[in-house]
Amino acid sequence: MGFEDILESINKQKADKLKEISDNLNSVIAGILSGVEAEVDGYSKKLQEKAKFERVQIMNREMSKAAIRAKSAYNMEVNAAIESALGTIAENYQKYMKTDQYKKLIVKLVQVVSKELGDDCTITIGQEDAKLISRGKQKLNILDSGNEFIGGFKATSRDGKREVDYTLKSIIENSKDYIANKVLELIKE
Repeated sequence: MGFEDILESINKQKADKLKEISDNLNSVIAGILSGVEAEVDGYSKKLQEKAKFERVQIMNREMSKAAIRAKSAYNMEVNAAIESALGTIAENYQKYMKTDQYKKLIVKLVQVVSKELGDDCTITIGQEDAKLISRGKQKLNILDSGNEFIGGFKATSRDGKREVDYTLKSIIENSKDYIANKVLELIKE
């Protein structure tokens, strides 16, 4: 074998080795590309799932805000109706105070107070209402009309430690939940 044959053999081995390296490199590149594609697909799916989850969260949050705003608007309307009803009641104190039902109420409340605080309690009452009760042992503190309260009375025990507020305003205030429920029943009908 001559020098040219050796050189040709070396070139052929070199070409074969380069082809083998190239084939191996192409195989490695194909494997890397396949892995990258799978990784990109997985990452893309994760991003899509995350976006979907965040979209659902945003929708739920916005729906909750809308529900809260709707509930708030409803409650404002209900409260306005209740306040209107209470306002109507307050406006009609004077009319109510002229009824027989009111007169009976005052007499009954004085009896209740006498049992609760004793017959020797002090009753603070308006001048017009003082005419409705018969004097017993109670001390009457009679106020001119238009003073501290309109309708009803306040009573204090002899020792001053206990007090009962049976003013119309207090009675209405204590009955506010009952009145509100009645107004709500009317609104829902």
